[in-house]
Amino acid sequence: MRLRYLPLTILTASLVLTGSVQAADTATQARELINSQGCKGCHRIDGQGGSLAPELKDMKEKWTVATLRQRLLTSSTAKDGVVMPAFDHLSKDDLDVLIAFLLKQ
Repeated sequence: MRLRYLPLTILTASLVLTGSVQAADTATQARELINSQGCKGCHRIDGQGGSLAPELKDMKEKWTVATLRQRLLTSSTAKDGVVMPAFDHLSKDDLDVLIAFLLKQ
């Protein structure tokens, strides 16, 4: 009788593992974007980077998905004159990955 459930167990385990692999791939992709786009020139993440702008781990406390997307797509200048460049050159998929990652930090 137990053998009857084995294929279902294997399928369930593979779906769980696939989700874990996809999450890891997404985090890797987001970190690559953070590095390639120069975010750490101003922001800190994992103890590395600049101090001109807020730490990236603090984004989930300050922004919603919609607000963070708008901030990433539009250049802005802070009160102290630091300019946040627009990242409107990124694809929608790249923005989605980056936003999801930032809101999980």
